[in-house]
Amino acid sequence: MKTQQQFKFSPWWLTGFTQADGSFMVIIKKQPRGKFLYRFVPTFELSQSIHDIKMMEALHTYLGVGRLVINRERVSIVVTSLKDIVTVILPHFEKYPLMGGKFVSYLLFRKVVLAMYDNYHLTAKGFLDILNLCYFMNNTSTRSPESIKLIVDTIMSSSSEFASANSVPSQANALMLDFSQKISKSITLEYLAGLIDGDGSFGFNFSTTSSRVTSFFQVTQSNDDYGVLVALMDYFGCGEVKKYPNKDACVYRIHSYKNLLEKIQPLLLSIHLNTVKQSYVEPTLKAWDIISKNRFKSNADLEEIVNLVYDMNRGGLKRKVDKATFLSIINK
Repeated sequence: MKTQQQFKFSPWWLTGFTQADGSFMVIIKKQPRGKFLYRFVPTFELSQSIHDIKMMEALHTYLGVGRLVINRERVSIVVTSLKDIVTVILPHFEKYPLMGGKFVSYLLFRKVVLAMYDNYHLTAKGFLDILNLCYFMNNTSTRSPESIKLIVDTIMSSSSEFASANSVPSQANALMLDFSQKISKSITLEYLAGLIDGDGSFGFNFSTTSSRVTSFFQVTQSNDDYGVLVALMDYFGCGEVKKYPNKDACVYRIHSYKNLLEKIQPLLLSIHLNTVKQSYVEPTLKAWDIISKNRFKSNADLEEIVNLVYDMNRGGLKRKVDKATFLSIINK
């Protein structure tokens, strides 16, 4: 597994990045002919913004499996080969495990993959067992009891083999598994780097009515991975975890300058990020340094902070006013 020198991949980084932007799916495809009219396609996928295409190309080389899928906004590494999943993907996550809901999804995925590797899916009972296991493996899935009933009704009418294997899957049944493996609580610097590359951010909020500047560090996850964020809070010993109302998302956030300087600044100096976020580290630390030395900033200090970080994330496109307008306001 070799890669370009400017990217620093490691096994724990890959696990952290997968925790953030990876997914384990079993796609169910209808086919015009075949024993059961449907087939399973286990799929491991890593996805990132098109702005990080060079990094994803290097990561694809590092993994040595899968294919790159590129569109206008996203670039993905997609692995569907059963052999590649069994020989490369599963061994990695056995040695460098995930956490939270992503870990549970992986365990379901592994169970399906190994069953298929033994050709269990080619029997009527095996097909239904795997359908039962994977259909609702992701809680955010749009799959419904009605859609799975349609699949079962179709295959029941197509083959007499299913007469003795009648077992209509349900969401409850799919979750009734004995997960004997414990969820890992081991957080390494490389894992944190991968997690931040995927779902972490550090930014600044500016007021147009005062010279007040606030900053934050945060990591966002789905509600299934709420426990991952609690583990982060325990790791840093500060911050808070909150769920977004009416969204499948929760956030771990630190906004105290004291904690940002004591906890996050050393972290950012100790790790290497592989996405464009690495370019945000230096201006962020410079801005924190100015703020920590002079909380009541002069206009010159405030202008320097604005020039450092105002357009740092997404070119400042989400700001209410552009940088030139904001500078004109504060200089008045």
